[in-house]
Amino acid sequence: MNIARAALLLLLAFAFAQSAHALRCNGYIVHVGDYDYQLRQRCGEPFWSEGRTRYEGYGTRSGPPGARTSDETVREVQYTTWYYNFGSGDFMVRLLFRDGRFVREERLSRGVEEIGNSCDQIRMTRGLTGGEVIAHCGEPAQRYVTSSLNSRTNPDPVQPNFGPLPGNHYGGDATTSYRIEQDEDFREDWIYDFGDSDTIYVAHFFNGTMAGFERRNR
Repeated sequence: MNIARAALLLLLAFAFAQSAHALRCNGYIVHVGDYDYQLRQRCGEPFWSEGRTRYEGYGTRSGPPGARTSDETVREVQYTTWYYNFGSGDFMVRLLFRDGRFVREERLSRGVEEIGNSCDQIRMTRGLTGGEVIAHCGEPAQRYVTSSLNSRTNPDPVQPNFGPLPGNHYGGDATTSYRIEQDEDFREDWIYDFGDSDTIYVAHFFNGTMAGFERRNR
């Protein structure tokens, strides 16, 4: 077998494996770049969804020391997460959208027969997603949400620092480019009340993932 043929067979095998594991809804395969409207039509409404805002952009700095100027362009990006449950015989999935376009799928733990009806079968542990907790325990009696903006400025990996731009009269002063990222981080406390005489349960989340769990007196 020559190298070209072996490479072709390997590529076809990879493509088949990707297709076999791709999310299918009512006979349709979900593709990267599909609109959330298309997925809703194919897969129905998710049983739980979450949203976050992120600000992305690029900037440049130029000029001599003490008189440098900056030029920045920043845009708002909406990230949305949908959760689907396909029953106890299959895995739950989490779908990520960027500005309404499908980005990726993540396979989670086993699904449930009925949303919110198997809380006694799950141990509240760190690392569970909010969707998995909702699937087993239902929506909390109360949610407390706080958010903060986390800003980062990093060198631009696509356009690293370069020399003076054409028409730059600052001698050897370089123009540098950088990437701007601002994430809206969410911290949530979910209160669950299962009717115990003197106890309530609090699940702590950071950006949609459980960070801790505790029991409290009423």
